[in-house]
Amino acid sequence: MGKSEDIVASVICFDGFSLDASRRTLHRGDVEVDLRAKCFDLLLCLARRAGRVVTKTELIAAVWSDVVVTDESLTRCVSDIRQALGDANQKLVKTVPRRGYLLAVPVSYGAPEGTGWSSPPAAASRGAVVDRRRTAVKRWLALGAGAALAALFAVGATWFLATRGVGEQSTAGASQIGASPITATRPMSIVVLPLVNRGGDPDQAYFADGLTNDLTTDLSRIERSFVIARSSANVYEGKPVDVRQIGRELGVRYVLEGSVQRIDDLVRLNLRLVDAQSGGELWADRMDGSRLALGDLQRQVTGTVARTLHLELIAAESRRSQILHPTNPDAQDLIWQAFAVMQRFTPEANVAARDLLQRSLAIDPDSACGWAGLAHTYASDLANRWVVGAARDEWLVRAEQTANKGYAIDPDDQTVISAHGRVLVLLGKPEQGLVMFRRVVALNRNYAPAWLSISLASADLGKTDESIVAAQEALRLSPRDTRLHVILATIAAGHYYAGRDQDALAWARRSATAKPEYGISHAWMAAAAANLGDTASAREALAEFKRLRPDSTIVTLRAERQSANAEFLRQRERFYQGLQKAGLAG
Repeated sequence: MGKSEDIVASVICFDGFSLDASRRTLHRGDVEVDLRAKCFDLLLCLARRAGRVVTKTELIAAVWSDVVVTDESLTRCVSDIRQALGDANQKLVKTVPRRGYLLAVPVSYGAPEGTGWSSPPAAASRGAVVDRRRTAVKRWLALGAGAALAALFAVGATWFLATRGVGEQSTAGASQIGASPITATRPMSIVVLPLVNRGGDPDQAYFADGLTNDLTTDLSRIERSFVIARSSANVYEGKPVDVRQIGRELGVRYVLEGSVQRIDDLVRLNLRLVDAQSGGELWADRMDGSRLALGDLQRQVTGTVARTLHLELIAAESRRSQILHPTNPDAQDLIWQAFAVMQRFTPEANVAARDLLQRSLAIDPDSACGWAGLAHTYASDLANRWVVGAARDEWLVRAEQTANKGYAIDPDDQTVISAHGRVLVLLGKPEQGLVMFRRVVALNRNYAPAWLSISLASADLGKTDESIVAAQEALRLSPRDTRLHVILATIAAGHYYAGRDQDALAWARRSATAKPEYGISHAWMAAAAANLGDTASAREALAEFKRLRPDSTIVTLRAERQSANAEFLRQRERFYQGLQKAGLAG
């Protein structure tokens, strides 16, 4: 333990601030500073260890011991603390890249005495420390008895609520016991309520229970999410409780609820995502499967729903941040908005997202996710040929610089790792990129973009079968993905490289249907149709490709930066030959 933990004191003072552990208040002089409960706990943890680095693992274990959270909950808390302290330049709470955080100013210790604070001598004797401990205990008994009784009441009420069930409490009472106003809830915070087994079929009971567990686990893998533990969610099982009440009691913004129902041999799953503040429905879906294959249905549903909810939650957080902070959103709000805008997948949306991310980084230059998002915008411009000519070289430099900045700050964040890998592939290093993408999948097996990236990197290494399998996994996880056309075109390319022209043509047509303005889909159609002897289809597809990409010739396609892998280059040569058959100029 550090020096501060060896001294029992109810108040820790630093840089003009007074942190009262017994009253759970933060003052600057005589003015109380607002601070959310978890932020207070985090600041207290840092203050008790002032002068040394406290790791992310230590902080999460100390502050969020009862729930499953990601690093983003910690990052957001630190951001809120800095805002409360007026620490925009991070002179008080410092980020130590790849390690954690520290309170970088001296602290002193004391106990409340009227309107002032007293501090012990720096080199106090053991006897003096004992005397201070006794004095602190007396003062706690005299001044903090009411607070202590209130705390004991809250603990007792929470235990009663957990053991007897929420349904036995009135809505008014529940909102007063351990409740948090919706304005204090964490971003991307959600609870998965136990799925209702309609009809009472015992075969469905384990399915509903297992699916609830899997969804809770998988949603906790979503970056920047805060997911209430299953043990807490179970309190509401079988209880008719309003979602707004649940939001207040658990301090969450979103509630996922649903039911399982058997209809003959059909099992029907209904799910809906609800805004815990308004009670309004944000998303709903129904999925059907065979009662004889519940295990397969469970695996299918979990990944698909987790990915869909990821996109829905990002969109919801973006809308919320624009409503709550229309003129001056903070750094994280701007990141939410940027990632929501990027889902439109257009050149204009990419520019808008980049502007939002640059504004975010101006506020918080140590945001690893902000730098990674910026890298993704440059990479998207390059991958989709939204920039041409000399600008491509400049964009590649910017992509590498921003990806490296994010990775230096936090190499364990899945968005950061993904951006780093994507840029490595653009730099002609698919082997290194593939290592990054596999790390992402190890962190979150339901992250569809990582599977697509694995597919693209595998193709660059001439591994067509692995490329197709990975792309099909991305398709399974996100069948309505905003980049569906890319996933389908990647599968088409894999079949074409493997010499399966009929399959390649079918997948390329699906890609072109999903997004007609995606030029490369028409190129795969033209090459595959030409190889199959379908001259009319080849010419029609080539005409559309040339309309969308009028500067493309065999020479310009060869000149594009690509993998140096010998097998890939051999397979790519077949692509050029097919386009020449279709009539593309050399």
